[in-house]
Amino acid sequence: MNNIENLYSVVKNFLPYAGNYLKDSPIEPYLPQLQGMIDMIESFGGIETISNLLSGLSQTKNASISTPTISSFSGNSTTTQQVVVQNKSYSLKNIDSYKRI
Repeated sequence: MNNIENLYSVVKNFLPYAGNYLKDSPIEPYLPQLQGMIDMIESFGGIETISNLLSGLSQTKNASISTPTISSFSGNSTTTQQVVVQNKSYSLKNIDSYKRI
């Protein structure tokens, strides 16, 4: 996260002077959008607040949520697999077990 904070600091400090240095460059039309993103980040409390929030969320995610994976599909049938989502176990049905219409 430290790299993101450093990048944010550089962009924030350079943006007031960017119009002079980037005149007639391909990046010039995007300067108002960059300024809008900087203003939005500042309205949330700055990059440190967002960084702390994201690091807290990533720790919570790693502690309690598993990413569901479904990996085997061969031809016309699939096998039944267990998928864990937020510490709940679900059994997936074989595609051939559904009633045809």
